[in-house]
Amino acid sequence: MSNMNNKVKKVLKLACLEAGKIILKNYGKKKNVKSKGNNDWVTNQDIIIEKKIIQIIKKTFPDSSFIGEETGFSNARSNITWVIDPIDGTNNYIHDYPFFCTSIGVLINNKIQYGACLLYTSPSPRDGLLSR
Repeated sequence: MSNMNNKVKKVLKLACLEAGKIILKNYGKKKNVKSKGNNDWVTNQDIIIEKKIIQIIKKTFPDSSFIGEETGFSNARSNITWVIDPIDGTNNYIHDYPFFCTSIGVLINNKIQYGACLLYTSPSPRDGLLSR
């Protein structure tokens, strides 16, 4: 496995696990919720997690571009783009229904190369499959 593969997978795993810490800290607690549209919600945790994921990625891949569900598109004119959904299933998270996930995809030269998902099916997260 190449050095790039190892770096990407390490960052994906770290970002998902750090997201999980924030999610679990707030699971079962009252959440500050705002509407983005018809049945489309965002919590403070969505925004905090997405910013944390970007911060983690930038430590290893500082020139990356990002497409975030909450923060939008940032183009660093890089060949690496990270696609982030900090809490996929926010409505479930809001209601403490334990079926949601943190999803991160990686495009290299506009082609999907990697993805990670940390699935929450109980109050404890389970590691998702890191694959290429």
